[in-house]
Amino acid sequence: MLKRRLKTEESTHVVTQARVSLIKQGEITEKSSGVFKVLSIFVGLACLLLASMLTDWRSIQSLYGVMLAFGAGAVLFRRFPASDIIAQNWKAAQIGSEVEQLEDPSELASDTDWQLREADDRHRTILDALGAIVIRCDSDGMVLSVNDAGKRNFPTGFGIEVGRDIHLPYAEDFTPDLEESAVGATEDVALSTKHGTRWYSLLRLSIRDGSGGAPIIQWILTDVTDRRHAEQKLREDRDLAANASEAKSRFLAMVSHEIRTPLNGMLGMADLLDDTVTTAEQQNYISAIKTSGTTLLMLIDEVLDYSKIEAGKLVLETGVVELVPLVERVVELLSPKAHAKGLQIGSFIDPAVPQTIQSDPARLQQILYNLVGNAIKFTEQGGVSLILEVSQDATGRPRLEFAVKDTGPGMDGVTTARIFREFEQGEYGRDRKFDGAGLGLAISKRLAELMGCALTVQSQLGRGSTFLLEMSVDRVSSAHCEEKPDRIAILTSNHIEASLIEKTLVSSGFVDTNVLAAEQLEKTLQETRFDRLLVGEEYVERIRSLYGQNSEDVPEIFVFIKPQERARIADIKAGEFSGYLTRPVRRASLLRVISPASAQTEGAGKLDTEATDQSVPTERRAQGSELNILVAEDNPINWMLVRALLNKLGHKSELAEDGHQAVSLSSSGAFDVVLMDLHMPGLDGLEAISKIRGAGEENTSRVPIYVVSADVMPDAKEEALKAGADGFLSKPLKKRDLETVLKRYVKGN
Repeated sequence: MLKRRLKTEESTHVVTQARVSLIKQGEITEKSSGVFKVLSIFVGLACLLLASMLTDWRSIQSLYGVMLAFGAGAVLFRRFPASDIIAQNWKAAQIGSEVEQLEDPSELASDTDWQLREADDRHRTILDALGAIVIRCDSDGMVLSVNDAGKRNFPTGFGIEVGRDIHLPYAEDFTPDLEESAVGATEDVALSTKHGTRWYSLLRLSIRDGSGGAPIIQWILTDVTDRRHAEQKLREDRDLAANASEAKSRFLAMVSHEIRTPLNGMLGMADLLDDTVTTAEQQNYISAIKTSGTTLLMLIDEVLDYSKIEAGKLVLETGVVELVPLVERVVELLSPKAHAKGLQIGSFIDPAVPQTIQSDPARLQQILYNLVGNAIKFTEQGGVSLILEVSQDATGRPRLEFAVKDTGPGMDGVTTARIFREFEQGEYGRDRKFDGAGLGLAISKRLAELMGCALTVQSQLGRGSTFLLEMSVDRVSSAHCEEKPDRIAILTSNHIEASLIEKTLVSSGFVDTNVLAAEQLEKTLQETRFDRLLVGEEYVERIRSLYGQNSEDVPEIFVFIKPQERARIADIKAGEFSGYLTRPVRRASLLRVISPASAQTEGAGKLDTEATDQSVPTERRAQGSELNILVAEDNPINWMLVRALLNKLGHKSELAEDGHQAVSLSSSGAFDVVLMDLHMPGLDGLEAISKIRGAGEENTSRVPIYVVSADVMPDAKEEALKAGADGFLSKPLKKRDLETVLKRYVKGN
């Protein structure tokens, strides 16, 4: 600032002197001009007088000579002062030009200085209004100035004083990350102030004051204490929520384990009791126990799935999905529930559907199972159908459409809008007809989104509902079905089943397929000859009375029966019928018996095979394949259940009541398989598996170990496999799952 002020004053002084010199030169020029004017007049008059005296006035030429002499003299005397005046004027112009050159930089410097002062004042005003602290230092770190906010917060003794090196008063528990040379970077710092420890956002900038000297380092401190406290509160809340979520997951896992353990005994014992000779009344009681236990198990699984989705721990396992078996398996699994309510159930699969796709097979089945199960739950009359067809999206890309249709009560717009929310149900209150946690559809919606699918619903009160799952695929089947001349008739009181079977046959090339009306059955059969007749078991006697006496022109007749009505197979087999199809009818089975080349032979074979399969007891199949199995289980009821299951499968078993005993007994090498519970006294299941695997003895280290636990969380399964287990069986333990595992280790398999 001092240098700039001196330069300005020096420029002003030079300009003033130049102006004085210019004025004096002008005065001298004016005086010289006046003298020369008087002298020129005098000389001119003298010359004129002298010329008049010497001139002969009688001659006109003489007069001309006098006039020319006068003019020449005037010009001559005028010429000498003119040159001086011109020189003086030129010098004056040069001095004026120099003055202008000196005036311009001076005025520019003055304007620039004024603009800098104005910008600096405006900057200070803004920073003061924001409460920012501004400290200016030279390049060596000496404080040049501190604004009012800085003086209020950092009085004498806090390390920020004009004329001294700057030392920010960092708080005791704070270590700065910013280097002194990090100009232009920002950092949050904790400083000790007059009002206690405060947080500031520190910004260091290199600026110039316009004097051309060394740059000035400007330190700007903005108070961000409130922001830091808010961020700390958010971090604490986040950690608290994460801990709460983790605690919730652990709690759910514990509750699941504790509930599944007695549930395993309850359902397992019900299955064992169901295999004994019981009365009809006892059979009803057993069925009620199994239904209640299965419902409770489903609720537990829904809660666990929901908690995993909420915690973001649900991981999709992409694999090959066989679509036709998947759809038919879902319908078959839920058909007993539908038949128990007197409902119809069936499926249709478009021939254009590809055989396989890449997706998560377990989760896709879970979604379809939830949708079909939910439809059965809310439908009182009619039935439910699962239809898989191919369509295109807006871009022309192929996609699969899984449509679950029911003939239930339907929903209004308000209910439809909230049906996919958590814990939502179609009705509320103590008088509601249907139980449940309201999580099935919410979980299905979240799973569909995770899989890149869309799940929607269309419904109308009194008209039923349609849940649509849309999934994009890369390709579809291009197989073309040729039309076949076979004439086929369908007769059943199950109109949903009849419609789906007719659709399946027509799409497979059997275009001459008709659904018969029961009222005109006799007339239709007399007037029209059919190659094959598909009838429901409710029409068996009626068909038998029509064709019993006349064996000519009798079509091949196949009967639809429910799995619970297998006792009628012998009666059907002895009559006029060619075979039977189990409800719900599989597409492959239907086309196989309808095919002209194999209808007669495969129909009869199907009867013999299925009837024989049902009559062979499990114990007989297990003969000659006995395994010695070690069961590590601390619950006496579960031990009783596992031992009974193993006995029915034809295997021997021995109990280990704690982890140490399990390790000790397995070291003998006398066991073919070890079934290990995870929660064991003394030594838990994971440690016991690790000790067995680390024993180093070939006969014990390679014995197959399967974990049997009520802890079905993914972490438990991963830890078991890492410890050395060969597989995982969840409780309630199912006889079929146990049998599948043990078959791998039977000699000869």
